[in-house]
Amino acid sequence: MLTYSGLSKRLLSTVPELRISYEQQLNVSSGEDPGPHIVFGDVLAPYLIFLLESGQREDIVRRVFDFLEELAVHPDLHVQEVVAQAVVERLAEDKALLSAARKYIGPRTLQFVREAGDFWGISHAKDLK
Repeated sequence: MLTYSGLSKRLLSTVPELRISYEQQLNVSSGEDPGPHIVFGDVLAPYLIFLLESGQREDIVRRVFDFLEELAVHPDLHVQEVVAQAVVERLAEDKALLSAARKYIGPRTLQFVREAGDFWGISHAKDLK
């Protein structure tokens, strides 16, 4: 079963394209896993943003959003928070980016987008259809 402490490992098995970036993050943190919020926020989110902005590798984008939706409905609130705080809040900031992501976003992840919009006062996020 997927646990909060196993999120980084599961991310790398789901998105092996992140291996090099993850290893660079490990070097910054003296070889210790920096934790899911850092890995998802500093490794996954920038990569996902790059893919959405460039329009490249739709297969990876779909795989990432499917994984995020799996985490968003996970019974452990700590797992859900990684999606909501480390990834969704970054996407919600940029209207064009959010628009590009919309067709991939699952229902629970979309709820997180709207909640981030409400919390941060981002109208394009809280009104996303």
